[in-house]
Amino acid sequence: TVRLPTSNSPSGKMGIIRLALQLATTLLFLNTQPVQSFIIAMAWKDTWADILNGGSPRWKVDDLDAKQKALAHIIEHHHAGGSSLDNCEPMRILCPLAGDDPFVQYAWSQGHDVTAIDIVPDALKAMRSQFGDDVDDWTSENQQKS
Repeated sequence: TVRLPTSNSPSGKMGIIRLALQLATTLLFLNTQPVQSFIIAMAWKDTWADILNGGSPRWKVDDLDAKQKALAHIIEHHHAGGSSLDNCEPMRILCPLAGDDPFVQYAWSQGHDVTAIDIVPDALKAMRSQFGDDVDDWTSENQQKS
């Protein structure tokens, strides 16, 4: 049995007020989650707009040598006993917050199945352009052709 305070006593009124405030706070928190996500997405969109329009590259590393070293490091530590880029089985690689990182295209061109995720459509569009104009250019079926 749940007993709610009655409004007849002073302590009962405070209990009802406290309960109402807790409920209002919870509803406010739940209702602002999409707003906060939207604000974060807009901030990243503005950041990527600046990057893609020639602004500060921030964290970006576009040096292919660095991407080759990164893939070699992943392969070495993924396969027991160490492997080289030349004799490894293809891996499934997840790249969260990928943006337009050339690592995605490089790892894919080396035969790996790469999944890239980002929240900013313009960043993903820039990354897709590394694979060619046709959507079919960057599917697994065309991987050996590149």
